[in-house]
Amino acid sequence: MVRGGDTERYVTLAENVLAGRGLTYSDRPTAFRSPAYVAVLAGAMHVTPDTWPLTVRLLQFLAGLGTALLMAWAGHRAWGADKTLVTAFVLACPTLIYVTSTIQTEALGSLVLAAYFLTCLATLKSDRLSTWGFANGALLGLATLFRWAAPALAPVSLFVLWRRKNPGAALWFALGSLLVLGPWVGRNWIVFGQPRLSTFGSLSLVAGLLDPQGRTQPGTSERMIAALGWSLSDYERNDRDPALPNETEAERHAFRVWRKLIAQERLAHLVALQVHKLGWYWLSTEMISNTQSLSSTVRLARTVMVGIWWGYLVLAGVGFAALLHRKETNLATVLGLWFLLATLSHWPFCMNTRLRIPFVDAPLALLAAYGFERAGHFRLRRSSQVQD
Repeated sequence: MVRGGDTERYVTLAENVLAGRGLTYSDRPTAFRSPAYVAVLAGAMHVTPDTWPLTVRLLQFLAGLGTALLMAWAGHRAWGADKTLVTAFVLACPTLIYVTSTIQTEALGSLVLAAYFLTCLATLKSDRLSTWGFANGALLGLATLFRWAAPALAPVSLFVLWRRKNPGAALWFALGSLLVLGPWVGRNWIVFGQPRLSTFGSLSLVAGLLDPQGRTQPGTSERMIAALGWSLSDYERNDRDPALPNETEAERHAFRVWRKLIAQERLAHLVALQVHKLGWYWLSTEMISNTQSLSSTVRLARTVMVGIWWGYLVLAGVGFAALLHRKETNLATVLGLWFLLATLSHWPFCMNTRLRIPFVDAPLALLAAYGFERAGHFRLRRSSQVQD
């Protein structure tokens, strides 16, 4: 059986759904976790009850292929990129390879966000603005049901629609988002008394201070319990203590605790923490620090993975500079805004490599492929000039 960490929490929810108990822990409604991934797990358990982990991993493998093909199509539409080159860069990205084997939301979230990214680029150039606007909104809604931070990317769509100067397409975008998210928000309105996407926000703010890597390091659970009076694991189980407050009350309490922690914390420590978070999120430094408990083989694999990622970052920088040099301002703005919003959407909360993957890695691999392509053209041009 696949257990441990967040995986166990998703599995428990899926088992409860199949048992007719709905999206609940201890028969109490929850909005902590993304419902779309729970639905995928429940479907796999229903269709292949004995081999569902293999089914899910197969789906995620196919999702990885789909992500690569979508990004190849996006690059082709954006600048006529070689689809094979882009596909190779996305498929070779080590972090995207890794998530296909984990029972987590990253692989499928990456696929949906890649589709959303593609519709953003397509909207820039297509004449069928209403169709692409609707698809853009619907995909952002679906991405939200996999990853709560996805709505932070909405300004990318708004920028694209503003550049196209088509208010009607903006309405189609809003309609697409509403149709996908409406049932989930309505469900939460009924069970929690408030129209909301999630009950996870304030708890994540507290974790952003006390467990900033979001990796359950030694002592973090104790700090969370000392600050809140309970931990997330106390809620996400079928033997939940009935004395625990419901999730909306817990979220309000967590927000008050977060404000108190912010007021008590030294400014220098807060600033240093934010710098560390950026390193974990963008440079994957948490993958190669404090790993003494891991085997030498695992440490080496992580170091290689991080080294390859740094190479992608360098090539992406070359690609972004080339976009600016060629005055591809719309595409550069879309990518720059995308990366900025992906960072800001996580910055107050936990930040680590795994949280970055669905939002950043595929678009950055696309940009790295462009950087590799432009660097190759530059070398050929220099070689030609030397021969002349």
